Amino acid sequence: MYSQAAFWLIGLCVALGFNVAIILAICYPPLFLSQGYSVAQAGWFVSCAGIAGLAGKTIFAWLADAARAYARWVAAGLLLIQIAGMSLLYGAGSAAEVIPAVCLLGFGGGAFIPVHPYLNSRYFDVSIIGQVNGAQMPLFLPFGLVGAPLAGYAYDSLGNYDAVLIALMIMLGASALCALCLPGNRR
Repeated sequence: MYSQAAFWLIGLCVALGFNVAIILAICYPPLFLSQGYSVAQAGWFVSCAGIAGLAGKTIFAWLADAARAYARWVAAGLLLIQIAGMSLLYGAGSAAEVIPAVCLLGFGGGAFIPVHPYLNSRYFDVSIIGQVNGAQMPLFLPFGLVGAPLAGYAYDSLGNYDAVLIALMIMLGASALCALCLPGNRR
């Protein structure tokens, strides 16, 4: 499994995608507070993202089987939805503009949660899916360890999260590229 490009591409794709979600979860409240929103508004924004995430998971559950032959495109599409949401969030100037942004981020992020085993099931035999999922987990750690402290450092240095949002969009783009570089489905 280590010699297959799909192992590394899926691991990197999911590691980048998940770590963007972790960094966002940590940065959402201070991001919204730094933009002048109240704690209550920040809570509503996070709640909107959560509800959209539930909708994303539900739609993915239906779409996953229907689009089995297009697994890499589905994964990339979910990441591009998140980039669209982050782009809207980057340019948002009011609560009315933040809500659709966090809904897109939540929808794409929520639907992306089951992508790891889903992609692995498309490229690896069912008898080794647990081994593959477990072997890819160490790829998640480096980004998770450095992402949040770097986001905090960027805020402390610059006084805003603009650079963080741009870096997260780049990470999501790299993740989508990894998904698109996967070979055609084997299963």
